[in-house]
Amino acid sequence: MKNNGTNLDGVKVNQKIIGEQIKIYQKYYPERIEELIGISEGSGFNKEKVFQIYLATELVRFSKRIKKPLACTIFGVKNKQGVFIGRNLDWLPVTEKVMEVYRQEAIGKYKLLATSDMFIEGEEDVSRKFLFYDAIDVINEKGIFVGIISAYSDNCSYGFS
Repeated sequence: MKNNGTNLDGVKVNQKIIGEQIKIYQKYYPERIEELIGISEGSGFNKEKVFQIYLATELVRFSKRIKKPLACTIFGVKNKQGVFIGRNLDWLPVTEKVMEVYRQEAIGKYKLLATSDMFIEGEEDVSRKFLFYDAIDVINEKGIFVGIISAYSDNCSYGFS
């Protein structure tokens, strides 16, 4: 199925991970489950694939890399001119081919700029063109910045991602 330029045919659903994640989200953040069901219904995407992308992809990605301590870095520098944020994505060089900065504007909401690495795990994802916009860095018009990075660990467990 192809909707809005996004192709989810390459998404492999891991029922075990999704099931464990849904238990945690239902207990602590049921609104997220409702939101994802809304995304699925509004876009026409398969609900299980939407859950996989938003609740399980990072667990699958990082469980494959547990013995490989590679991750991104974010830093901030403050001087007289303001605060500057720096970021690298050295964990997977192929992100350079698909990384995008995009703008979102919704009526009544703060405007924002975001970046996405398109949830790729390697060169094969670039050639399959499995590209999915999911923000890893966001800054809004008020200057509030949020960036997502991983911390190296020998363990992997279920929880918020």
